[in-house]
Amino acid sequence: MGDIPTYEDLRRIARDEMLSRNPRLTLEIIDRDGSETNILSHAAAAVGDEVVGALAQAIAGIYLDSATGRALDRLAFSKYGLVRDRKAHV
Repeated sequence: MGDIPTYEDLRRIARDEMLSRNPRLTLEIIDRDGSETNILSHAAAAVGDEVVGALAQAIAGIYLDSATGRALDRLAFSKYGLVRDRKAHV
């Protein structure tokens, strides 16, 4: 899934946004390990990464070729009225 942004993509976006909104910040300040801005850019990227992952999983659940588990059960029932045979999975 090449269209999904990676953690590093999200961190770069956070860093660029910080730079564009505060002219006193520099790339060196944001990239300095342990600085408040460094921590904030990593935190924003981590939150974004969780959201992107949840969204990708939700989207995968709406397609027959990528749905798994409960999402596949819901999809099969809603589209085709099929219920999984639980005996086959014991």
